[in-house]
Amino acid sequence: RQSSFIKTVFSFHGSSAVVVASVAILYGVYLALTPPPPPQSDYGNKSTTTTQSPSGKEGKAPLLCPMEIINTFPHDDMAFTQGLVIHEGRMYESTGLYGESLLKEVDYLGSGKSIRETKLNAKYFGEGLAIHQDSFYQLTWREGLIFEYDFDFKKKSEHRLQGEGWGLTTVSSPPKETTAAIDQNKELSSPYFLMTNGSNVLSFLDSTTLQPTRYVEVYFVDPARGSAWPVSHLNEIEFIDGRLYANIWGSDKIVVIDIESGRVTHMLDLSILPETDKKSSTGHEDVLNGIAFDTVSRRLFVTGKRWSRLYEVRLPDFSKCMELGT
Repeated sequence: RQSSFIKTVFSFHGSSAVVVASVAILYGVYLALTPPPPPQSDYGNKSTTTTQSPSGKEGKAPLLCPMEIINTFPHDDMAFTQGLVIHEGRMYESTGLYGESLLKEVDYLGSGKSIRETKLNAKYFGEGLAIHQDSFYQLTWREGLIFEYDFDFKKKSEHRLQGEGWGLTTVSSPPKETTAAIDQNKELSSPYFLMTNGSNVLSFLDSTTLQPTRYVEVYFVDPARGSAWPVSHLNEIEFIDGRLYANIWGSDKIVVIDIESGRVTHMLDLSILPETDKKSSTGHEDVLNGIAFDTVSRRLFVTGKRWSRLYEVRLPDFSKCMELGT
C-alpha cells in the first residue's frame, strides 16, 4: 500500500523537484495517519478488526495545526492510559493491561497520584472511558463487556459489547450540521456514545441500550489527487465543540473528525511533547494516548501510556491551521 501511494504522487506531478517535495510531505502524512502495526506481545497485535476501504469518499485534504504546551503536571508513569475524562473539575482515568487495569480518580493538577480507584478482575483489560448522567462507562478490550459504575465506583451493571473496545466518548448535543441527519435515525437517542475499535470505523451507540445503531468510516483525502485513505488504529477519543478528536495508535498526531462524513478535517501536531519519542526507548506501546477536555474551564489535556507528565495544550485555532506542504 505504501508503494502505490508513492506512485500516485509521482504520476500526478511533472517537475522532479516538486515530486521529491510532494512525496516527502504526503508520505509523511500517510505514515502519521497509518502507523505500523502493534508489536507481537500480550497487548500488541491489538486489533483483530478489519479496516474498511473508504470507497466513494470525497472532500478537502486535512489541515495541519501547530500546537502549544501551556503547562505540565505529574502523571503516573506506571499507568497504561486507555481513557481520560474530566467531569465537574475532576479527572478520571481508565488504565489497561491484564492484572493492572483500573478505574481511578486522579489528582491531575497536583501530585498526579490516584485519589481513589477500583481494580478490574485480572481477566479484564480496561479500555476507553466515558460519563453519562450518573454513571461511568468503561470498555474492555476483547472481553465483550462495557462496565457501568456509579460515582462511588460501585459496579451497577454490565453491557454486552460487539467486537473490541478501544475508545469511548459521550456526545451530549450533536453539532448543528449533523442534527438533521442524526434525527432521521429513530433508533439513535440523544445523547449517545461514539466508540472506536482499532479500525477506521466509528460506532454510534445508543445511550440506553449501548448497542450500535450506525457506523461511519474515517478517512483522509490525499491532497495530490483527492483520493481517500482509511485512517485505522483509531484509539482514545474526545468530543469537543462539535468535533471528534482521536488518538491514532502509534502516532504523535491527533486527528479531528467530522462525525457525519468521517472525514479527517485537521491534524494536530503533538510531536512537540517531549515524551512522544518515549516508545523508541521503552517499547512501541508507550505512545500518545489520552485526551480530556474541561468544558467549564475550556482546558485541554493530553498524555500517553506510562508517561510521567500530563500536558495542558492550547485549544487549536483552526483559522491558523495550514495546508499540507505550506
